[in-house]
Amino acid sequence: MAQLRDAITLSADAFAFFDAEDRFTSGNARYADLTDTPLEDLKGRSFDRIATDAAYSGRIALDVPPEEWIQRRLRGHRAPASADTVQTTSGAAYLIRDHAPPDGGRAVVLTDITEKTRAETALAQAQSALK
Repeated sequence: MAQLRDAITLSADAFAFFDAEDRFTSGNARYADLTDTPLEDLKGRSFDRIATDAAYSGRIALDVPPEEWIQRRLRGHRAPASADTVQTTSGAAYLIRDHAPPDGGRAVVLTDITEKTRAETALAQAQSALK
C-alpha cells in the first residue's frame, strides 16, 4: 500500500478517492492544487460540493451554465466509468476519468492534456487553411 501511495504522490496526474457516501477520503497534492483547496480541507467534503465549488470558481471555462455543468459532472462521476474533458480559464485542458471500483467508493484521475489539445487545434487550423 505504501508503494501505491508513493506512486500517487509522485504522479503528474491528479488523483482523488471518495468513499461510499461520495466524500473525499484521500488524494494527491496535484488534486489539491487543481481544486485550490488544501488536502486537509478536502477530507470529508462531498463530491457535489467540490464540483459546485469548481463550477463557480471562475477557473473552469464552462461551455454551459454552471448548474448544467455540475449536473453533467455529477452524472459522469456517478457512472460506473466515465471520461470527460475540462478546459480551464488559463488555457489548460484535463481529461477527467471517474471509476467505481468493485469495493465501493469512487476514484477520479485528472490528466493534463493541454499540449495534446493545442496540437490538435493547430492541426485542425492548418488543415482548414489548406482547404
